[in-house]
Amino acid sequence: MSHHDYNKSRRAFMTKVASGVGALTTFSLVPWNLESEPSIIGKSLSPKEVIVIGAGLSGLAAAWELKQAGHKVTVLEARSVAGGRVKTLKQPFADGLTAEAGGYMFSEAYSTANKLIGELGLIKKPVQFPTGGTAYYLAGKRMVASANSNVLPFGLTNEEAQLGPFGLVKKYIIDTLPTDISNPDNWSNPEVLALDKMSVTQYLKKQGASQGVIDLLKTTQYYATAPDKTSMLAVAKSDFGLFMGGAPFMLEGGNDSLPLKMAEKMNDIIHYGVQVTHINSSADGVSVKANRAGHEMNFNGKYIICTLPCTVMRGVKFEPGLSSGKKKAIEEYPYLKITRAYAQVSNAYWKKDDVGGMAYTDKSAFVYTHPTYKSFTYDDRCILEAYMDGDESIKVGKMAKDGVIGHALNLLNSVQPGLMDYYEGGAVKDWTYDPFSLGGPSWAGPGDMSAHLSNLQSPEGRIFFAGEHTTVLRSTMEGALRSGIRAAKNVNDA
Repeated sequence: MSHHDYNKSRRAFMTKVASGVGALTTFSLVPWNLESEPSIIGKSLSPKEVIVIGAGLSGLAAAWELKQAGHKVTVLEARSVAGGRVKTLKQPFADGLTAEAGGYMFSEAYSTANKLIGELGLIKKPVQFPTGGTAYYLAGKRMVASANSNVLPFGLTNEEAQLGPFGLVKKYIIDTLPTDISNPDNWSNPEVLALDKMSVTQYLKKQGASQGVIDLLKTTQYYATAPDKTSMLAVAKSDFGLFMGGAPFMLEGGNDSLPLKMAEKMNDIIHYGVQVTHINSSADGVSVKANRAGHEMNFNGKYIICTLPCTVMRGVKFEPGLSSGKKKAIEEYPYLKITRAYAQVSNAYWKKDDVGGMAYTDKSAFVYTHPTYKSFTYDDRCILEAYMDGDESIKVGKMAKDGVIGHALNLLNSVQPGLMDYYEGGAVKDWTYDPFSLGGPSWAGPGDMSAHLSNLQSPEGRIFFAGEHTTVLRSTMEGALRSGIRAAKNVNDA
């Protein structure tokens, strides 16, 4: 995207944001100045044998760097495909429709991701924002707020109602954050780290926000979906300091085009279907015991980069045992519970009533339309998603697939009535009970980054660690990539 096109896209987004709650996901006014994570320079004079565990973005980034630097790399991936929690569903949908089941959007502020996207020749698709009114399903009732109205179904004060959705976010969050919040490396500075001691709810109340504002953000904003259990530092750094610093976009063919293209160029070093069970480290080297289709496998090397989420690492045996701080961090670091269900519909039927394709509920669920980079007319076939998190995900995740889809159809119909007249088929991606993720992205609560982030980042002998959970840029594809490159540089320099 050229500088002109970027500014044009940014202005269009800001205009849409100002028009109503249907596009309340906002750009931060914090300057975007994050440089890409520096790569290893040149070829190593002492090539090392490195085992990378996991072929998600962080593992692929680590392997990419190490291989280019001349190291001998082996990547072990439990799934039969690369990408980890970046996954694009292409089946069972018609007409080439796709739906993102994992990492949802990139940002022009993702400097490391953008560098790789450019190198690999992938095509960006700007996000298209919904037009029309915004549907809500609250306290058992449906309502639609018109696109040109600031009348919102929340108990705002008169002053807050006058500010409108974007004005509220600007007043209570954007204008109150430290000026250098976009720098991911200063997270441990006292002024910045103080944000970790507060939940989103506590921070908003400290700034003078009413309970109505908190309810509004909880219902409509991904970053505030669990405001009492979310570290304000994580929100400030990942969401306002990074993601909202640039125009959002997706990739043509799906966001998993990035990890799949990276994996394609390293297919000779990736072993799929390999589930790691034991990790051993000694003064001389490392070894990994794994299982593939019931058969034991062993791998040996000099260093390991482990990119498994904490939820999965809890089931891996380390010899010798990890330090007490590392074990505590792995055991306690929180992750989102997420189940995503999709309904293909023959046309965007809600358009006939001038209602947008994004809707909100008080049931721990959001409603999105896929592919998000397309503008839909009434006659267009498309996909509705019920994004369910927290307790809702735990509840539906225990159901059979048909039960999850049935539950999602009821939820979708509550906000976009008439669904069954257009429904053609569905799909489910449950991250909560996926054995290779056991949850969505990490989601630090108040105090978690202060207590655990340094321990999550630190190596243990010959074992290095990467993954979005090891960075203050949690839950972002950029954070995952940067962490993998960081770990690769540390191994290169070891």
